[in-house]
Amino acid sequence: MADATTIGLLRVAVRAESGRTLAHKLAVEAMLASADLRLPGLSPAAVLIVDRLSVPAGRSLALRSGVRIDPAWERAARATMASLYRRAARPWDSPAPPDCPAVLFRDEAELLACLALDISQGRADARWWWRSYGRRWGNLARGVLPDVLQAWPRALPAAFRLLHERGQAEPVLRALSSSQSRQTLGAICSAYGVAAPKLAVQGPAQPVAASTTGVAEPAGPISYEAPWRVWLPASAWTAALAGSQTRQGAS
Repeated sequence: MADATTIGLLRVAVRAESGRTLAHKLAVEAMLASADLRLPGLSPAAVLIVDRLSVPAGRSLALRSGVRIDPAWERAARATMASLYRRAARPWDSPAPPDCPAVLFRDEAELLACLALDISQGRADARWWWRSYGRRWGNLARGVLPDVLQAWPRALPAAFRLLHERGQAEPVLRALSSSQSRQTLGAICSAYGVAAPKLAVQGPAQPVAASTTGVAEPAGPISYEAPWRVWLPASAWTAALAGSQTRQGAS
């Protein structure tokens, strides 16, 4: 969600057992909801994910219902966030070190492109910045890829465009079955309020021959139109189509 702050896991130290009550929990939630942790230089479209935000020592909170969070605590937390922002890695630009304190994505499309690629290549569960997404789906194995893609239908076209420009769309496309590709396409069309394109029924897999341009081309007419053809140029979907047909023909 644009311009929103989400806390994946919160640890609060209380001074007495009496503080561990539902009332105190609700008070903490209400006070944090009133906190403004937005950073002046951060684009509203950007997504900043931090591994750990520790409030400086001595900044305790008095838990009272209906009370806005302490401005001094808020300023200290925002200053810590600003430091993390300045040191954030950018996974789309270059590999992020596993011990980086924060990661930054320019927008949801860039985040989705990175997440989809990591899931398709089986490395998402090993990266801490996807931890909260893993909790949402139980894990980030390849089987959850369709659900992940369909959770951001409006960002999908831009995400696939980014992947195509890097030559990295194929691993993501290969991880989807024909029915999953159609469902994903349907989610995009529904999100944008457009009619889904009519797709031909799948026929036998066609042999693929090398062309003089170096791009694989079908040796005969293609009887099955890949759902992702509406997103990417022919040079991007031909190889993925051949792989999808071969995989399904063997099953």
